[in-house]
Amino acid sequence: MKKALDCGVQPIPEVVLNMDNAWKVEDISSIVDVLKEKCGGEDGPISVVLTLDAGNNNADSEETANDLENMWENVPKFARSFSKKTPILGSVRVDSMDSLTDYSAKLKSKGFTGAFLRADCVPGFRMNPDLDFVGGFWSSVISNLKSTKSKNFEFRTKTKIEKDVPMEWMNYQKDVMESGALGETSTKANVDELNTEGGDYRGF
Repeated sequence: MKKALDCGVQPIPEVVLNMDNAWKVEDISSIVDVLKEKCGGEDGPISVVLTLDAGNNNADSEETANDLENMWENVPKFARSFSKKTPILGSVRVDSMDSLTDYSAKLKSKGFTGAFLRADCVPGFRMNPDLDFVGGFWSSVISNLKSTKSKNFEFRTKTKIEKDVPMEWMNYQKDVMESGALGETSTKANVDELNTEGGDYRGF
C-alpha cells in the first residue's frame, strides 16, 4: 500500500470475510482502523472492498441457496454515517442477471456504499472473452443497477480532468444561435429576402 501511495495511486484493499461467523459493524470498524494504520494516515483508504465468503459457490444447488440466506443474516447493517466516512463496497461474483440484481439489492439493504462487480458476472467470460459482448453486458447491467434517484449514470473522481474544448465551443455556438443574435439561422429562412446589393451573399 505504501508503494502505491508513493506513486500517487490510491489502493483499495479487499478483505475476505468468513461468513460462517456473524460479523458486527464494530468488527469492520476495527478492520478499517488497521487499514488506516497501514496507510500511514488518519484518512485511511478511500474505500474498502468486502468479499463475503459463503463457501459453496454452486448457484444451482438448494444447499447454496440456504447458505446464502444464512450468510446475509451474518452480514452487519452499516449506518449511513459509517459508510459515508469510509465507503464500503461489496464484491459481487454471480453468473446471472437475476442473481446480480438480487445480490446488489441485498448489499444496498445492508448499507453498503456500492457493489464491486467482478468479471465472473459476465456469462462465459472465462471461455470466450468477446469484448463487444462484455461491453454490451456491462452497459446493460449498469443501466439496470443504477440508483433510481439519479437521472444519469456518473462517477466522482479526484483527478482534475481538462475541459472538453470542442464540446464547450459547440455549446457556445448553440447559445449564440438560440439567442437570436445572428438573426434567422433556420434552414427555412427565405432566400428571396437576401439583399445582394447590400452585401448579402449566398454561398450554396
